Formats: sequence, C-alpha cells, structure tokens
Amino acid sequence: MKFNDIIRVGVILPPSVNEKMLLDREGFKKYAFPRHLAEGVIMVFLGMAGILLDLNGLGLYHAFVYLVVLAVWLIFYLSVERGKKKFYKQFDNKKKK
Repeated sequence: MKFNDIIRVGVILPPSVNEKMLLDREGFKKYAFPRHLAEGVIMVFLGMAGILLDLNGLGLYHAFVYLVVLAVWLIFYLSVERGKKKFYKQFDNKKKK
C-alpha cells in the first residue's frame, strides 16, 4: 500500500467500501499504514507466544493469548470504522443533512 499505491479491498479495506470513493487517498494511507503494521507485528508475536506455550506444555495459557488477539482485533476493527467515517464519501456524516 505504501510503496506501490495499491489499496486492497478485502485486505486493507472491508468489502463494503469502494476504494474510488476516497476523499483523501494520501491521508488514508498515512492513517492506515501504521495501524496495519502494528496489528501485523502484534499478531505475529502473539502467534509465536502461542506456539511456544504449546511446545512447553502450557496450553492452558494459550486461551489468554486468544483473548489478547481478540482485543487487538477489536481495537483494529474500531480504528478502521473510524477511518471509514473520516476518509470516505459514503460514510461522510449522513446525519448532518
């Protein structure tokens, strides 16, 4: 997204959003890139922690890793929803009319 100017619908954006309706493409990339990068790094570390817990016979603690993954995913989802309202025409404050 940052290097080749491609915003993937279904990966970076939810399928319900049309990429062509962006109000500020560069602003969206600056908004979304650090959030996606942070989510990816966190998920990789949590995945490695889960594998290490399973390998060491501490599978019971793996449930806590799942709770943290759920919390990270929820925070990411809410961040994307906030970004949709900020950068897309179709979500641009319909109640102001």
